Amino acid sequence: MENLPHVLLEVFETSRVFAPDGKAQPLESNIAQAEALELYTAVRNLRPKFSVEIGLAHGISALAILAAISANGEGHHYVIDPFQANYGYCGEAMIERAGYRDLHSLLERFPEEALPTLPAIKFAFIDSSHLFDLTLLEFVLIDKKLEVGGLVALHDTWMPSMIPGCPPFRRRCDLS
Repeated sequence: MENLPHVLLEVFETSRVFAPDGKAQPLESNIAQAEALELYTAVRNLRPKFSVEIGLAHGISALAILAAISANGEGHHYVIDPFQANYGYCGEAMIERAGYRDLHSLLERFPEEALPTLPAIKFAFIDSSHLFDLTLLEFVLIDKKLEVGGLVALHDTWMPSMIPGCPPFRRRCDLS
């Protein structure tokens, strides 16, 4: 885990994040530490010029992705979240705290509005509404921007709302 930024390791250790005013908030709605390392490793290996993430919440996945972009020495990460205010802008505050402000852009718009305006991307992470129809729409819009050899990662695919007809914790589903 030494590749993950200190700020992120501290979040996992303390289960707290910080709001823009510096006040601690409880960590909730986040990826696991092992998943953060997987995102970091994927972005390090892909070396995307541009990447995108849908859903910021407390910024845990963004910190892993941005740490990899920083280590790569190039790249820009677009974060789409029209509801960042619902999280008190903690995700943005954590990005600032880690020193990654200039490596990303927060787009407080819906994905269907923001994605068509982005340049071609090589990495995408979808972790937003967890509703099948919206996740499918986000995937299709990302696919239109995805470079050959690019990668799309999805979070919470175990949720029944993500893949209709697929029971939780199963890898294969009969969708017929």
